[in-house]
Amino acid sequence: MALKTEEKTYKLTDGIYSLASVSGLIRELDQIENKLLQASVKDKSDDKIAPSPLLSGFLEENNVKLEDQKSVGSIKQFFKDVREKAPLVHISFASDPPADFVQKIINWFRREVNPLIILSIGLQPTIGAGCIVRTTNKQFDLSLGEEFHKQKQYLINKFSLSAKETGEANFIPVQMAPKEAEV
Repeated sequence: MALKTEEKTYKLTDGIYSLASVSGLIRELDQIENKLLQASVKDKSDDKIAPSPLLSGFLEENNVKLEDQKSVGSIKQFFKDVREKAPLVHISFASDPPADFVQKIINWFRREVNPLIILSIGLQPTIGAGCIVRTTNKQFDLSLGEEFHKQKQYLINKFSLSAKETGEANFIPVQMAPKEAEV
């Protein structure tokens, strides 16, 4: 599933996975649109427009050229629609995950859930190990701490020593000494 604009259906590339990257591309396309407008007013076409590597990858993947304001506007509208309508998943980790790991996660989400999904990575040091995944209406705690919490009674039973193991069976109860008669 891809988001369709008036003229064309676009596909997000692997490098475009966060709201920050989408917003950055919208700003970049604004600048390109302004340069094209200035070039049309000045009747100059010698100003070369060099898109960022992220935008270049998107243009290559979708076989699109930044020829005129209409094509730039179409791409910009696509990114605005993605920013407003695409499903957002927030994943919190205990520490910053490596880039290749994040890439595998975004590839899986786009293949299995939605090709336009946007990922937000957060840090929550109290997790310890694992992660917490949040969507707009669900939360999945996949952390080690949550697993320990679920297994609390089992762990208590496993780590609790029996009376025989603690030596409690060998204790002899002490009897209270008789009270002395009052004089």
